[in-house]
Amino acid sequence: MDESTLVAWDDTPAAAAALDWALAREAVRGGTVTLVHVVDESVGRTVDDAVRVVDAMDAAAEHARITMPGCSVSTVVRHGDPLAELLSFSDERVVLAVGTHARTGRWFRRGWSIGARLAASASGPVAIIPPDMPARHTGVVVGYDGSPEAVVALEFAGHEAELRREHVHVVHAWMEPVLLEGQPAMHPEIVEMLQDESEQLLAGAVDHLADRVPAVAVEAHSVHASAAAALLRAGETAGVLVVGSRGLVGIRRILLGSVSHEIVVAVDCPTVVVGHGVHAG
Repeated sequence: MDESTLVAWDDTPAAAAALDWALAREAVRGGTVTLVHVVDESVGRTVDDAVRVVDAMDAAAEHARITMPGCSVSTVVRHGDPLAELLSFSDERVVLAVGTHARTGRWFRRGWSIGARLAASASGPVAIIPPDMPARHTGVVVGYDGSPEAVVALEFAGHEAELRREHVHVVHAWMEPVLLEGQPAMHPEIVEMLQDESEQLLAGAVDHLADRVPAVAVEAHSVHASAAAALLRAGETAGVLVVGSRGLVGIRRILLGSVSHEIVVAVDCPTVVVGHGVHAG
């Protein structure tokens, strides 16, 4: 399958933001954008509602073809459970872009959660796009801890930066172990050792990217903070934030890891969660 970006469409400002992001991503290489609307008949929407949303999707696609003539834009309509149908498109060469609704009320519980649920179960990358993106933030931030899923996220970030002609900012966050009440304070030498290990880990990440995407500029930062806090802070000025996702099985696959989940529900920049089906190469 050729690389492409797929947009979950529901005729909302959130979906429009996801479409804009997808078109900008694919325009630089004359790539493919596919809009997908899933008619969920279980929620009691009328035929007229479904027709209206599909018509709006077709109109959005036609507008995109006119304004982004270098992109190939198509539409798909499916019937069934939105999560299951969207997951059927998930592939390591397809970025599935999902908009996010306001973070309160019914849309928070339904619309916002679909992105997190997709990211937890998808085989490929899922891009979660906030509704109000800054006009021109740049750079690709990626969290790295040396794990296999972090290596996959690192490589995705490198190739994404190459596509966007931007730099990669690799972040490793570290903290001292939690001490029980009554235990002595952490010895300064141990803290220094943790810092050194973090910097060595980052040096390996920089070398790895230099081997995979030598044309991409890379900077690395060791941050004394929780992983979620460090990445959210770095993402404040980023064009895109990339995090890895553990390959869980069974019921645990409906949940993201704690760091990924904390980022997804608080993020203010486009965030790509790289699924367990993407392989390092």
